[in-house]
Amino acid sequence: MNKRPNILLLMSDQHNAKCAGFAGHEVVKTPNLDALAAQGVRFSSAYCQNPICTPSRMCHLSSQYVHNHGYYGLNGPMPHQLPSMFSEMKAQGYHTGAIGKIHLPDHDGWIKPHTDFFHHWQADEKLGIQSWRDWVKGHGYETVKDALNLEGRFANAFDGRPDFLPKEQSEEGYAALLAQRFLRERPAAEPFFLWYTLPKPHSDYKPAQEFWDLYPEDVPLPPNADDNCKGKIAPMRRTLEGQKRMQPTQQPSTYEALRRRKLRGYYGNISHMDWAMGQLLSTLDELNLRDDTLIVYTSDHGDFAAEHGLLEKAPGISSDAIGRVPMIWSWPRHLPQGETRDQLVETIDIWPTIAALCDLPALEMWDGRDISRLVQSEGPEVREAAFTENVFLKCITTREWRLTFVPNGVFPDDPVRGELYNRADDPWEMHNLFHDPDYAEVVRELKDALLSWLMTSTRPVNTNEATPHSSVAERNGHGPQPEDGKTALSQLWTALEEGKGNYI
Repeated sequence: MNKRPNILLLMSDQHNAKCAGFAGHEVVKTPNLDALAAQGVRFSSAYCQNPICTPSRMCHLSSQYVHNHGYYGLNGPMPHQLPSMFSEMKAQGYHTGAIGKIHLPDHDGWIKPHTDFFHHWQADEKLGIQSWRDWVKGHGYETVKDALNLEGRFANAFDGRPDFLPKEQSEEGYAALLAQRFLRERPAAEPFFLWYTLPKPHSDYKPAQEFWDLYPEDVPLPPNADDNCKGKIAPMRRTLEGQKRMQPTQQPSTYEALRRRKLRGYYGNISHMDWAMGQLLSTLDELNLRDDTLIVYTSDHGDFAAEHGLLEKAPGISSDAIGRVPMIWSWPRHLPQGETRDQLVETIDIWPTIAALCDLPALEMWDGRDISRLVQSEGPEVREAAFTENVFLKCITTREWRLTFVPNGVFPDDPVRGELYNRADDPWEMHNLFHDPDYAEVVRELKDALLSWLMTSTRPVNTNEATPHSSVAERNGHGPQPEDGKTALSQLWTALEEGKGNYI
């Protein structure tokens, strides 16, 4: 490849993989993402590695599992020693930018030093950017508070209603303007890497009026909407019980009305987000950049979207609605068009695959795998399983099964010790087979696979006497290295193969 392509990483927040036109949904309207899928390759079994925002985004941008990068919550100190996709792209000569909902540790400082253009709704005098709130006021709106004044009650965060702001003045509209500016002002001689990450369809469930109006008041519910969660783990049962007791401000204030308004707002948010994606893609075409740009679309995690009666994303570790995410790869003239792959992939595979397609160097720090051969053509599995985790619960998905395991002592009084679903026979996860004696061997095999994955994928900090104080940077290949060029991880495997050291 003579010239490295531009890279456009599109991300939404909380997009249920089922809820899109390109995924076959009969109600949700996503014309721009549908067109992108028709011009590329879609993965129908892509899984995120954590069910909440910040940890999942850390996985995306570091290509590491959560138990390796260590961020399980929504904040934390800046991971100074951990390289990000931005630091590496910058080092490879890319003009970089991050626009939208960044949502990373330490107020996004992990990537900001490595971007030429950065915006997260705050003012940036260096770039001449107003905060979104100041920008909205400059368009004649004295307040960005909802006109219905619904912020005073927790239940209202789960409720759906149209926004009083037009789409152009929404956060997505502002992000689109800034991203278009990035494309137009970029140095023509340098390839660009842009992360365009939008807040929708995450709550608040307030799409612009025209997107709210796309969906009926009696929006159809999913087939498992009336599931009572009896066979689910304790947090899901407790969450459902609590949500059924919510009393939103809007009328009717019943749970039944609440969940339909929420779903209508969620679907409207998806269409609103799709419009904002289309604004940037149209600018890409206007500037004749589409053929020279590798585009990836995905989300950080899913949303229940009224599945199992639940309104948001928590506690989603055990549900396909949260763990499975959309994933589209598009690069005209280089990749197939209009094809779908059902092989298992993970979102940590995105960076290694971008690197492979763009002739960029691979890093030993990656837990993700290069799936470029699957992107380019149909082929055998790259992964036998995909994994989603939080601190105490781990989930494994294979072609046939999905298992969530609850260790001893996590929910000591709960008889539900795990969840097992047959993905083909029970795609809506209505029948938990974990305690069925006929599936005991399946549970045992999947638990063994979970343990093996956790043990073999965890990166050691101290490995042997030669590197007694190996840091994160050293073991990732970005700090002082041994004279023979081997990283600490490489030395560990060499020592094990040679029978040296007391490691067991």
